[in-house]
Amino acid sequence: MAEQKKSLFERLSEINVSGFAEKKGHFTYLSWAWAVTELKKIAPEAYWTIHEFGYDGVSRQPYMQTEAGCFVKVTVIAEGIEMTQVHPVLDHSNNTVKQPNAFEVNTSIMRCLTKAISLHGLGLYIYAGEDLPEGEKEPTTDKVPPYAVKDRVNTGHNPDMQTGGAKSTAPQLKYIKSLRSQYLDDFGEAVAQQAMDKLDKLFPGAVTDMTKQMASNYINELLQEHARLMSEIG
Repeated sequence: MAEQKKSLFERLSEINVSGFAEKKGHFTYLSWAWAVTELKKIAPEAYWTIHEFGYDGVSRQPYMQTEAGCFVKVTVIAEGIEMTQVHPVLDHSNNTVKQPNAFEVNTSIMRCLTKAISLHGLGLYIYAGEDLPEGEKEPTTDKVPPYAVKDRVNTGHNPDMQTGGAKSTAPQLKYIKSLRSQYLDDFGEAVAQQAMDKLDKLFPGAVTDMTKQMASNYINELLQEHARLMSEIG
């Protein structure tokens, strides 16, 4: 009898994400760029929707304002399964915000995206206070600091990050190159070039001269623009 194929949730939940999880106060965050990469490796057709709020014909915005604060909402669709997550808009101290700025909204959207991906199985256990997926054992050697993990993309969308001003890393540059190439594969030369011209205006100069923070922000813009273009053709 042929072995039954594992579900998407089972395949994603087996991945050890502890090397890509970061703590901020009492909260644990998973690198959203890494989460997207791992999801697309297993479910290449996966995509997501950033919900907008407002009325048709009137200014719409990617967050909802309430008396309790503002919220963003993201739905991730993978292998025909939809998972939706709502996340509050927080400031740098993790306090709710009633009048958010663009950076706070953007950061909350990417955290919401990561949590929506976790509902599909990737890193869900870290939100339950666990360190490793079931069946995985802690290595006996000293734990490697997150910034030293091989091939890790340091997204670090915190303007106060200690290493933000350092030179961009080889994994970041490699990831940027692969993302730019993905535009050609998904949209064709004309659309890809138009998107690159748009992003190059936001990030003038050579990619290799970027700092970690600039490269991190560039990765963010590449992924968001890709998501926007995908929604247009989807």
